[in-house]
Amino acid sequence: MLGKRYWLSIIPLVVIVFLTGLISRSWGRQAQAQYPTIPEITSAPTPTPIIPTHIITQICKGTNVTQVVCPATGGTNRLYVVTAANRGTSTVSAVSGLGLSWTKRRTQCSANSASRMDIWTAFGSPANGNVTINYGVSVSEVVGSVSGYSGADPANPVQNWAGSNTLGQNDTTCTGGVNNTNSLLTLTSTTPNSVLFAATDARNTTIQTADPDYTQRATDFVGVRTRLYIHDRMLAVSGSDNVNHLFSGNTDWVMNGLAIRPAPQPTSSPTPTQYQIYGWLYNETNNNINRSTAASEGLIGGIGINLYGTLYNSTTSQNSQISGILGNYRFSNTIDGIYTVELLSEPANSVPYLNYTNPQMAIVAGSEVIVDFPYITITPTYQPGTPTPTPPGGGLPENTPTPTLSGIAPTAQVTPTSAIEPPTECQTLPTPDLQSPEHDVCLNFKPDFSAYVEDPNGDNVWAHFFLSNGLDVNGNSVIPSGDSVWTPGEMELNQTESFWWSAITQSSSCPDSGQAPSRLLSLDYTPPEPPDPPVCTLDYQNYVTGESFFTCTWFETVSEGCANTVNYHPYFWTSTGESWDPGWIGDQTSITVVVEDGQELYAEVATQDSAGNISEKSDTGGSFTAPRINYGNTPTPGGPTAVPPSPTVTPTPTLGAWLQILGGDIYQPVINQPVPSGKYFLDLLPTPVENPYSAGLIWSNSGSGNYGLGSSAPIDWEVPGTFTNAYSFSYYWESLKNKAKSVNNNVIGVINAPAEVTPAPLAISNLAVNDMANAVDWHIKSNLQTGDTQFGDRTYVLNSIPAEFLGAAWVQSANDSRAYTTEPLVTFEVNIDVTAYVAHESTITPKPAWLSGWTDTGFYLVNSENIPKNFRLYAKEFPAGTVTVGTNGATGKSMYTVIVLPNVSAPTPTPEGSGDLDEQNSVYAYLGSGLYTLDPSFDGNRTAGPDVTVMLVSGTMEISDNFSLADPEDIVVFIVNGYIQIGANVSRIPGLYISSQTISIASSDLPIIIDGMLYAKRFNFARTFIDQNIPTYQFIYQPGYLVKLLPFLGRSRVNWQDLSP
Repeated sequence: MLGKRYWLSIIPLVVIVFLTGLISRSWGRQAQAQYPTIPEITSAPTPTPIIPTHIITQICKGTNVTQVVCPATGGTNRLYVVTAANRGTSTVSAVSGLGLSWTKRRTQCSANSASRMDIWTAFGSPANGNVTINYGVSVSEVVGSVSGYSGADPANPVQNWAGSNTLGQNDTTCTGGVNNTNSLLTLTSTTPNSVLFAATDARNTTIQTADPDYTQRATDFVGVRTRLYIHDRMLAVSGSDNVNHLFSGNTDWVMNGLAIRPAPQPTSSPTPTQYQIYGWLYNETNNNINRSTAASEGLIGGIGINLYGTLYNSTTSQNSQISGILGNYRFSNTIDGIYTVELLSEPANSVPYLNYTNPQMAIVAGSEVIVDFPYITITPTYQPGTPTPTPPGGGLPENTPTPTLSGIAPTAQVTPTSAIEPPTECQTLPTPDLQSPEHDVCLNFKPDFSAYVEDPNGDNVWAHFFLSNGLDVNGNSVIPSGDSVWTPGEMELNQTESFWWSAITQSSSCPDSGQAPSRLLSLDYTPPEPPDPPVCTLDYQNYVTGESFFTCTWFETVSEGCANTVNYHPYFWTSTGESWDPGWIGDQTSITVVVEDGQELYAEVATQDSAGNISEKSDTGGSFTAPRINYGNTPTPGGPTAVPPSPTVTPTPTLGAWLQILGGDIYQPVINQPVPSGKYFLDLLPTPVENPYSAGLIWSNSGSGNYGLGSSAPIDWEVPGTFTNAYSFSYYWESLKNKAKSVNNNVIGVINAPAEVTPAPLAISNLAVNDMANAVDWHIKSNLQTGDTQFGDRTYVLNSIPAEFLGAAWVQSANDSRAYTTEPLVTFEVNIDVTAYVAHESTITPKPAWLSGWTDTGFYLVNSENIPKNFRLYAKEFPAGTVTVGTNGATGKSMYTVIVLPNVSAPTPTPEGSGDLDEQNSVYAYLGSGLYTLDPSFDGNRTAGPDVTVMLVSGTMEISDNFSLADPEDIVVFIVNGYIQIGANVSRIPGLYISSQTISIASSDLPIIIDGMLYAKRFNFARTFIDQNIPTYQFIYQPGYLVKLLPFLGRSRVNWQDLSP
């Protein structure tokens, strides 16, 4: 039977992963053998104690609810401890779920009746399910938990429950307490090897220093006054122990706890002295699992062993096909009655028969035990592991077929007959309000296109839809207002593609309306590639039940279209035809499977992307052997009993994309931000910068994660409560629209070309490489482009280069020079002042000392290695003369690349349609188009001095490339009545961005830095870059933006400020 999936800790792989064998409960006949004398047994080893083991703690929470429902993982002979902490004085009225009988152990108030905690328990063997914690009345905040433990005493699993608050142990007065920073709860156990369970409600603080003897199992919070922690520890001897935590501030804390008693040591039957283990070595000649006494099987006589201790025994083969091979056996006692049996010399040119491995396990349980070692030649009639058994019925879902692409036939356009007499003077038709599909979505089906239209003239009116892929169609007409819908036909939108779409309002009698802000739609009909077959590794085997625990893993798949891989569906079966289908398990790439001993495990997996496309199934992985354990022929009562496992999915947590604010202000109702260890969501700005000591403000009702400066959610930084500065796009728009110069151009930011300056051309010369062994592979290059070979001694090419560096002069290095360790590595000469850039592999930490004087630009190069490498660009200015660069700093990582740019920028040609921006006007309005793009040459430089440039855009603005400001004193602001779309190639941009709708950052494997602020109704961030040390999204606070906008706005709508910690 296939089985359970748990949260697994790492199990030390000692002998376990090599232990193999088959269950040998009965044989048709015994082989003839001469048994040796059985030695007398005088003593037995001390049994291993049983200790209750934490399996998993699962959390549920809610606000203004009468109950909360927690998920719970089932299992055999499990103790479940339910803890519920709530803000107020309400007590849990009932606990139900899992088909178990629940017992209330204790309720404990805080010392000022600010909160209360309840603890309930139940014992049993349930399947996966839910546990409901009922209050009967509405509570404002509650956090509940369900903790599961194995190895507890079924008859009397818990004892000595207790609670405490600031007034002391088991207080019931609930009033008159004084808040403090230290919790104290005394827990007592009368049984050795008990587990002490402790729950703490820290309310509006956090546990700054937990009791070092206790392990934190879970924590979560809700609202602003309920934060639950679960801890436990094993106490090897009976007695009492104090649980003492230090909080981050004074609080009205409350604690509850109890002792979990271990199951009693099973009374094992003494190993019978009249029985022993025999080893048999033979050639399997008839592909029959039962041994034959025929001479052709070549039986070697059984070897008796001492039932305690380690013993070597051997005998020579009888006359057989493997005559002369010694039956050398090593017998090693594992625990009482369980032995490892290893054959020390194996027949040449042979492999073990199906399901037999070497060594094997043997359990003495009331009779003689036969351990067989059958072998077959390397090219036998039956080859172990092939053919792969056909999966049993059911199995994986059908994949999504790739559609046959067909041509696009235009939809016939018919103008409806006017429903009224055409008016002598038309009122302006309003711009349509796009309804569906939503902006920036990825679908694997053709959606209906819908827009709300209206005609103040009372005539027929409809939406005319424009698609950037060439389609131009009408929706149905309505009178005089309503939703106008276009449904794509059989011949339309059959390709995997991304396109912009918008609409105008049309009527039978009056001019068209303006165009609505464009939306981005991606259609993806392409199934992901089939994953590689799963690989299952044996982690652990239970010697008593025979259950073998496998961890089965597979590689992540990459989708070619707009959709990301979000779901995997593994499927498992055994050589005996049993199967397990866990269904879709999310984006985890690992699962634990439990198999009975003596079976072969097989596995397949399919994947589904976020658009709903399903891949073909993988090839079959396996077989993977669940080692057979050998039992006696007639086990006596009290011997090992196999417990059928039940399957459960265990997620494999992986590092995800994370976001960092440098010195800024965060305003949102809830912040749940995962941050790698040692990194911070809100951190100080690096120096030197304009605002070096800006620490910033987090304004939220609740939050979790590392907020900055070495501690979690410092109270001095977190300002709880209602955010009074509500989002108000109209304030900015209305304040500025009457001050704007109108621009008729769908390219934003075209500036009059500055006076042309012709700098001296850059020349690199005298390249000197001190690594003489690899100097021949270093070269001076020009015109850096995507596809250039990165190293002189490798074939890797550069797949991604920021636009700022295309066409630059550069130095091609030798990758083997990474092994050179003497400083400096290379020098070269430049004829003008330059900025040199070193593209250094991102994973190298720490960076070499010489690089400390270089500035991190935030830009990256990406190459074409099997696992593409990111190279972060560091900059340093050099006067005309010698440029010196040091060693790589890591001999096992890829070598750096050097790029050189002149310090005097080349003149920017004036694009067609120039003159939009001028020296006199600071505010510009772009109206009349559904989609605008930002001029990639825009640099904010309108005048010789500091500039403030504000663009009001009525439509959707797309930023496709990086841009930077020529003058660091310049300010650029984009206020968009529509959507802001930041493209996949963008890795760094400056500015203040305000959208009435959504700001989207398109999917790519690049991190992004925004020197400024974002302000929108909704954010859609889709980057896939993940790095422990580099945030996926980094926003660098620039308070000067709003300060310099004050002359235009009159006052700031948001009270931006800095607080010191």
